Amino acid sequence: MPTKPVSRQEEQTIASFDWQWRHLAEDGPPGDQAILLWAPGWREKVDTMIVDELGLAPADLAGKRALDVGCGQGRWAYGLKKIGCDVLGIDTSPSAIELARKWGLNARVMNLFEISNAGLAGQFDLVWCWGVIHHTADPERAFKSVVDAVRSGGLIHCYVYSRPRSRQVRAMREVLKPFGFSTRRRIISMWIKLGLYHGSVHEGFDALSPSINREIGEREIRRWCEELGLDYERRYPRWASKSEDIFFNARRDHPSH
Repeated sequence: MPTKPVSRQEEQTIASFDWQWRHLAEDGPPGDQAILLWAPGWREKVDTMIVDELGLAPADLAGKRALDVGCGQGRWAYGLKKIGCDVLGIDTSPSAIELARKWGLNARVMNLFEISNAGLAGQFDLVWCWGVIHHTADPERAFKSVVDAVRSGGLIHCYVYSRPRSRQVRAMREVLKPFGFSTRRRIISMWIKLGLYHGSVHEGFDALSPSINREIGEREIRRWCEELGLDYERRYPRWASKSEDIFFNARRDHPSH
């Protein structure tokens, strides 16, 4: 599998996230900090959010080997480590990995499509992939690569954009296309202040700035799981009860096909 972006859209999307982690860090407003690793409130609650989202008890996860795919600055990897997992985080962004390592996390720069070639196939009890595959040019291929990392009997957990975004959001993406990342940040911040986009600057940057932002329907996800011999389970985490996107578990109860 190729290990580098093969299109301008992919290159822009990866560069967008690297810029975000380099520049939208600890200097963000309080609303941003509440969902990021350096916020004390996040570090205090993230482990309880994870077990709620997975539908498991901490004892079910302690001692397990976990892979956080697209780990960003490590906010979920931190929670998995807090629960007692042996965690490796991977991300395409050098800036994100630098931040994750500052928090004492085991993390490396890697494209998710490199998982098999990097010797990580079948090595993990839990693969956590939160908000990642909908930013890839081929979400089905990305999901298959993520699944490669889990061992027999292991669990894959994903969050994906599913609810179709409004015409307004799609129009905002078009408006932002001609501008560089720093200008995009200023425009997104202005839209949030005006109430045109609801969320933090980080959330707005995730949803609006990358060239690749896909919505993936549940029927398609179920098909992926069925073809790979995975048991699919839709999850409805209490902490994200207002979200209309999809959180799901996929369990591998037998060897890879």
